[in-house]
Amino acid sequence: MKIAAIAVLSCLVACGQQDSILGQNVDGQSATPEPKTSQRKASPARQEAAHEEATQEEAIRRILERNLPDVPEREREKVYRKEAFTDRPTQRGVQIMKEIALFAARNKAPSGYGSEYDRLDKEASVNYTNKAIEASETPVDIQNHKVFENEAEREAYIENLVRRREITYQQREGRTLTNHEKQVVRSFTESQVSRREEDLKKYQEEAAQNAAPRVLPYTDAAGRAAYVKKKQEERLERFQALSSGTPVSAEQKQYLFKIAEADVLVEEAQARK
Repeated sequence: MKIAAIAVLSCLVACGQQDSILGQNVDGQSATPEPKTSQRKASPARQEAAHEEATQEEAIRRILERNLPDVPEREREKVYRKEAFTDRPTQRGVQIMKEIALFAARNKAPSGYGSEYDRLDKEASVNYTNKAIEASETPVDIQNHKVFENEAEREAYIENLVRRREITYQQREGRTLTNHEKQVVRSFTESQVSRREEDLKKYQEEAAQNAAPRVLPYTDAAGRAAYVKKKQEERLERFQALSSGTPVSAEQKQYLFKIAEADVLVEEAQARK
């Protein structure tokens, strides 16, 4: 679960958040083009956005400075990307990723849906990021992993998401939701949560089956020969079904039989683990 959690953190930083926070590219040049003279009189909203971007850039600069004190300032972002966004991220690369993800979660820009939505959205983002950080620090066996730690956490997640969906729906429709519409939103959200839990349970069952010792269905050479023949017939039947009954050539049949024999060898290797 540690690798998966690091991947989540990487996505939290890279998928939409890093670009809005890190205002410079890897060469140290501004990622935002210089505005034309006619555009320099910015609106209050644009000025506020520019202020937020500057605040974010300063926060990230401090995170990089704190974690990469031995690296020249203009090289820090390049080093961070190299150490964090790789198949084998370094400890400090992951640490920077955690800090950036948590900063982004705590300082999300206004959504346009109002203060209540923004509060709920920020709360959900911080909770999700903290869980990802915790998972990266304390790996949990997949069989012990849970979507929610307890019923209270599950209910809080549902209530938060239901209310955010109600707010977006109301703004889109320009009216208050009816009781029936609220129930539809809640039912849909609860069904989504249940699917997540069912998907995890299914994955855990498959992982347990794959990890369990494999028992071969034969004990001697004659049994093995019969099993290989059965596998060959199954391969041939599947091929014929996919080819809409087209006759199978001798070369194709020989190739399919070799694949079936290889399947048996794989099963035998798994049984020896």
